[in-house]
Amino acid sequence: FGAILQGDFGPLFTPGRPMLSWDVVLATPTVTYLSLPVTAASEDVDLMGRVLIQDIKQACSRRLRAVAQNPGTPLTPTLVAIDEFAALKDAKQIVDLLLQARQAALPLVLATQYFPQDPDLAKAVLQSGLIIVHRLVAKDSEDMAAQFGTKSEWKVTYQTDWQEGTTQKGSIRDVQGYV
Repeated sequence: FGAILQGDFGPLFTPGRPMLSWDVVLATPTVTYLSLPVTAASEDVDLMGRVLIQDIKQACSRRLRAVAQNPGTPLTPTLVAIDEFAALKDAKQIVDLLLQARQAALPLVLATQYFPQDPDLAKAVLQSGLIIVHRLVAKDSEDMAAQFGTKSEWKVTYQTDWQEGTTQKGSIRDVQGYV
C-alpha cells in the first residue's frame, strides 16, 4: 500500500477526499470508470490494478454472503469491464473473481491484446460465458478454437502425377475439424 501512496495514484488516497465505496457503487445502476493509463504511469498501473481487483473480489464476496444469508436478496446486476487487461501482467488474483463474479451478479469483461500466458488464468478466462476475439496470433488461435470443440467432416484428397498432372483419382477420409 505504501508503494501506491508514493506513486502516481497516491493523491487518490488523500485524507478528506471522497473515497470509492464498492458497496455504494454496486447498490444502484451506475457507471464507474477507472482509468489506469499504462503509458503515463506504467510502474503504478500494475499494482493499482491488482488492488482494484482485490477490492472487487471483496465486494463480490460480500454480495455472495448477503444472498446466502438472505436467499432471494435482490442484487443490482453490474457489468465490470477491465480494458487493457494485459497491462496487469497476468494478474492471477483475478481467477477467483472470474470464477465467482457471475453468481454475485458481477459479470466481467476482459479486453486484452493477447491470450493470458498463465495456464490457470487462461483456463478461468476460457470458462467465461462469452468470448469475443478480434485478432490472435496463430498459437492463441488454436487454443481458442479448441475451446469450441471439433466436429467430424469429410476431407477430400487429390492424387497428382508429377509428370502428367492430375490423375482424376483421390480419396475421402473422415477428419476432425474445428467447429
